[in-house]
Amino acid sequence: MNRLPMDPDRWQRVCDLFEDAIELRGQARTDFIALHCKDDPVVHEALEAMLAGDARTALLDAALVDLVDTTALTPADAPDCSGERLGHFVLGNALGRGGMGVVYAAHREDDFRQQVAIKRLHQRWEGSLQAERFVQERQILAALSHPNIARLLDGGIDAHGQPWFAMERIEGAPITAWADDQHLSLSARIDLFRQVCRAVQHAHERFVVHRDLKPDNILVDGSGNAKVLDFGVAKLVDPLAENTTRTGMAVGFTPEYAAPEQISSGNITAATDVYSLGLILYQLLTGRLPYDLDAHDLPARMHAISQGTPMRLEQALISGDSEQVLQRLRWRNTDLGSYRRFVRGDLTRILQTALAKEPERRYATAQAMDDDLQRLLRGRPVSVSGDTFTYRARKFVSRNRWGVAMASLAVLALIGGSLGILLQSSRVQAEAARATREAEQQQAVTDFMLQVFSSASVNTGGDPDISLADAMKLAVDTALETHENNPQVTLGVLAAAATGYDELAQREQAVALIRQGLDIQQRHAPHALAERGRLLTLLSQLDIEAPLEQVLARAEEGLQAQYAAGSPRVPSSTR
Repeated sequence: MNRLPMDPDRWQRVCDLFEDAIELRGQARTDFIALHCKDDPVVHEALEAMLAGDARTALLDAALVDLVDTTALTPADAPDCSGERLGHFVLGNALGRGGMGVVYAAHREDDFRQQVAIKRLHQRWEGSLQAERFVQERQILAALSHPNIARLLDGGIDAHGQPWFAMERIEGAPITAWADDQHLSLSARIDLFRQVCRAVQHAHERFVVHRDLKPDNILVDGSGNAKVLDFGVAKLVDPLAENTTRTGMAVGFTPEYAAPEQISSGNITAATDVYSLGLILYQLLTGRLPYDLDAHDLPARMHAISQGTPMRLEQALISGDSEQVLQRLRWRNTDLGSYRRFVRGDLTRILQTALAKEPERRYATAQAMDDDLQRLLRGRPVSVSGDTFTYRARKFVSRNRWGVAMASLAVLALIGGSLGILLQSSRVQAEAARATREAEQQQAVTDFMLQVFSSASVNTGGDPDISLADAMKLAVDTALETHENNPQVTLGVLAAAATGYDELAQREQAVALIRQGLDIQQRHAPHALAERGRLLTLLSQLDIEAPLEQVLARAEEGLQAQYAAGSPRVPSSTR
């Protein structure tokens, strides 16, 4: 090795890089060195020399198991320690293995019955920085006490002088797989994810940044409780330090779920975990990550994470073949139209904030993200949307569907009658009288429906959306029977009820009612052009599964019918 000048800052950088590079193997180590040393040949040469020296030492002094690429081993490859005692516990089979240690199933053998998971350090790391990290992880877990974080139960030193600790054993699946297996709806997935936000916030309040949040480190047990695991690469953040802490390619570093500042060795703050939370929520909602990452092209992966634009939620959901898309929809108990309505707007803005490239543009805390998700589910304004009257009015409508839908039915009926009067005001007295009679008929229908809704609300109780749906079904059935000889009144009821079903996001029922109304109009009221135009316009708006040509044809025919009936304009969309 050439003796190049080595100042203290460079030497510290070499030591930091060595700590991370020693845990990598093969091409991963080569890529790491090329990335972090490309602009400094002094650091590059010193790092290569240190790694070569470590390799020589390992060949002379290490046991055979320590010469194997531990990151490539499966739990089955771990040393068989079944029956070995650690404190009050007896080890069972290996559950998992990482760069620093192995996790074993274990049970307690004394007066208590307890199933645990025990993590113990590889013998090769005795006295190393990895051992310090291991002990730090144990200390971090000791400081955390939250129902959504796996609890630390015990710890000690084994017969080889290596540290170990026992944790709560979680029998569960990664959060994304569990949500798919349970066919959780989009709202239920957000509720489940909020448990993780609260756990991460608890850690942040104790100045702990996890740094490796990903689905495999978040298990959900049989009761639906999410548990955050593996604080092996977590960092204690000094709240008074100007630059908090920095990162490198640590053993638990997972590029797919890393924040841009982790890729670029930037400062680590609570916003780093917020970014990873955004990725996990994105995957829960879409079934994939927001970037296409080439596993064999490290620079391209880093560019995508640090500079790429996340794929839109709707686009991510429909990426892949048709069977994959249908499977994602089935797992989420939704259809494409309902999915698009749910994710657009506030939810998209929440994810855009969490996934901002610059940490200062993200949510400052996991709690802030959790608060916005709670507001979203309750239909309230979120903090990252514009505080305009229109926005708040729209959120009010979504929160009060029951009251607003009933009011909408009444208003629609009144508008139908009142508009007829206004439009016919310049015509002959006979036409004006006919319009007045139609308005009176529409008002009678409105009064009747409101009376039915009121009694349905009292009799059915429970969820207000269910009461409204039952009320509208009863109103439609009764109207078809009562007004059999007055098809125009029936058509008004069907149009109003279809609008109400759409307000409840029950679009299939709404489309069915419109089709029924069109059939009645053709058979019993062929001259009711205004009603036909209104129904065709609604159908073009609500039947989103229809081919585009058919939608346009219906909209054009609806326009012509309403103009022919004397309507000055087409009613606006229900949404």
